[in-house]
Amino acid sequence: LDTGMHRLGIPAEDRQALSRIYACKHLRIQGVFSHLCVADGTSARDIAFTRAQLDAFYAAVDWLRRHGMDPGEIHIQCSAGILLLPPQPCAWARAGIALYGVAPGTFSEPAGMLRPVLSLRARIASVRTLLPGQGAGYGLEFLAARQTRLATVTIGYGDGLPRCLPQRGGEVLLNGQRCPMVGRMCMDQLLVDVTDAGEAAPGDVVTILGQDGAETISAAGIAAQCGTIPNELLSRLEPRLPVVEHMD
Repeated sequence: LDTGMHRLGIPAEDRQALSRIYACKHLRIQGVFSHLCVADGTSARDIAFTRAQLDAFYAAVDWLRRHGMDPGEIHIQCSAGILLLPPQPCAWARAGIALYGVAPGTFSEPAGMLRPVLSLRARIASVRTLLPGQGAGYGLEFLAARQTRLATVTIGYGDGLPRCLPQRGGEVLLNGQRCPMVGRMCMDQLLVDVTDAGEAAPGDVVTILGQDGAETISAAGIAAQCGTIPNELLSRLEPRLPVVEHMD
């Protein structure tokens, strides 16, 4: 049902359209759903609009039931709806990005409500020393201002990372220290200044997203640097990335 997002679905108030669908003898309705479009908003306008969407949805479902049409399993809550709304009288709740332990959109959940379950790590392929004035990467965009230890890390925009991240203050974690990404990100590699991170050698693991020691890089933080939302950032991660599962 379209309850106000105006993307897909039958207008929730169009009872004739609902009747026509239920009259199709070759269809068996399994469920009725809608989608909340500003559930992550906390302004008075957004709260009122979400309430109006819920009212329109339940009014349509109630009308179906009163006229002998079984709506099946109903659902309307997205991740933001689960986090911000009281429990709803639905069969399902559609948790999306919250399953990663990440808040949707620009919503900041109260501390402790979610715990991230995804980390992104890659290995160092090489470490070399640059002298002051030497450049590295495409366009030699990075120029060493001092003697610099530069690590090449085996991940890039071909894996789904935003190509702009080094220019937006992107960092990785190594030995519990923050190390800046430098130069232009490549398709399969990125360059990191590891001068101040202690020992660094080929095969060492760096953290692009997640925790190392007392330091953490969050999906929300990277998304904010790149002018997007965590949903886009995580959905861009490519299937070619190996997945390692850990059970707590």
